[in-house]
Amino acid sequence: MADQEFFARDNRFWVDLHQCGTMEAIETVATRINECYRYGIKTLEIIYGTPDIYEGSIQQAMDVLISGNRYVEEQGKVHAGITVTIRQNPNPSPQDENMHFVGNSASYEGRSQMAYEHDYYPFRKASNTGEI
Repeated sequence: MADQEFFARDNRFWVDLHQCGTMEAIETVATRINECYRYGIKTLEIIYGTPDIYEGSIQQAMDVLISGNRYVEEQGKVHAGITVTIRQNPNPSPQDENMHFVGNSASYEGRSQMAYEHDYYPFRKASNTGEI
């Protein structure tokens, strides 16, 4: 299941690329790296599933994308994914209710679970219709 979450206490962003195609995964991770740098987030965890070492795999695409990204300080392998350390931004945007992450698509995701496709605001309180 494609999913994402920001853990403020650890200053860490987590993204799960299950159900994403390779091009969607590339777009998502490139965007997340830029956003993590923008907000001064130090760690990006990327889960892509069982490592598949073949031409066109998500793992291969992540290795290429991350190794050539100017905001990546270092990377480390974890089971079924990779952990990326983001370079320190000398002027990060505030981590407040306006902090948001661009929505992405997951082409193999069932239509009943589309939260990943919407912009993500980790510090905004969700409102229900009774509160509005």
